[in-house]
Amino acid sequence: MKEVNNELVRHLIEEFNKIKMDNNLTLVQKEHLKTALLELSRTTGRLVQIYGQWTKDGQIIRDNSLKKKIDHLSTLSATFSILRKWL
Repeated sequence: MKEVNNELVRHLIEEFNKIKMDNNLTLVQKEHLKTALLELSRTTGRLVQIYGQWTKDGQIIRDNSLKKKIDHLSTLSATFSILRKWL
């Protein structure tokens, strides 16, 4: 599970860096994204919020594949959290 988690983190960082390059993001948006990506190995909350807001605002195009990766990583993070509490 840890390998899958690390692979998803790497893919999401790559994909969001492409999004950052391909879209006209403000300096503030870039900083928020940078923070979200730095904490991605621990939590997905900020990235989920950014993705949702940007797709809602039409800043980026909704990508179901990308959304599935974010959801999968969120589920893995929750699972790891539960396992740490019980083990």
